[in-house]
Amino acid sequence: MQLTVGAALSHVTNLVVAIQKHSPEVQQVACASGSATDEIEQTVMAGASSLSYDAASGQYNYTWKTDKSWAATCRQLVVRLIDGSEHIAMFQFR
Repeated sequence: MQLTVGAALSHVTNLVVAIQKHSPEVQQVACASGSATDEIEQTVMAGASSLSYDAASGQYNYTWKTDKSWAATCRQLVVRLIDGSEHIAMFQFR
C-alpha cells in the first residue's frame, strides 16, 4: 500500500534543500488524542519516488511506503525544516 502526501508549503522557496537530514519521519499516535504511542521512524520512499514539486497545484508531494500492520492505527508524518519548524500531517489507517 502506498500513500501520496501533498503539503502546501508555499512559504518555503526550496523545500528539498530546507528539509533536515532524517526527515520526513512517521510515528504512531493515539487516534483520539494525537499523543505519541511509539518511537519515531524514518519513512521509506515508495520505489524510485522522491520529494517533488507540482507547479500546477503549488504543492510538494512525497510518496512513502506504508505497512499492512498499520491497519486500524493512526500515524503522523513529520517534516522538519532546517529553520526548526515542523509540519505534521495526521493519517488514520483502516
